[in-house]
Amino acid sequence: MYHRKMEDIQKDVLQWISYETKLKKLNAEAKEYRDKRDKLGDSLKSSLQVSPDTIQLPQFNIDSLNARLGFHKTTSYESLNYKFLKDTLEKYFQNKHESPETLSEDIIQFIKSQRKQEQKISIKLSNT
Repeated sequence: MYHRKMEDIQKDVLQWISYETKLKKLNAEAKEYRDKRDKLGDSLKSSLQVSPDTIQLPQFNIDSLNARLGFHKTTSYESLNYKFLKDTLEKYFQNKHESPETLSEDIIQFIKSQRKQEQKISIKLSNT
């Protein structure tokens, strides 16, 4: 069995704590930069009047930085949880008298159509 000196173990513990402390500081600094970036992004979206309804989203090529900054639209849906399924199926089965195969396909399509959508605009940097 390999045994290390207590001094070596203590050094490793201190080094681990040092790394952890540095990581916490870096994470806090990264959070500050993310917040600043997000505020600038919101300002850009407002200045350029970009919204989820915007058809042509702006793109910027910055050759000196070998980068492209673009606005992208994403769509997210609310989750499929028990309450949502129960409420949706109750709505669906009002006045339905069809075959099980037809009902199952209709149920799937109906459930998908009932989910709330949220579109967001994000800014992404990519290399050109």
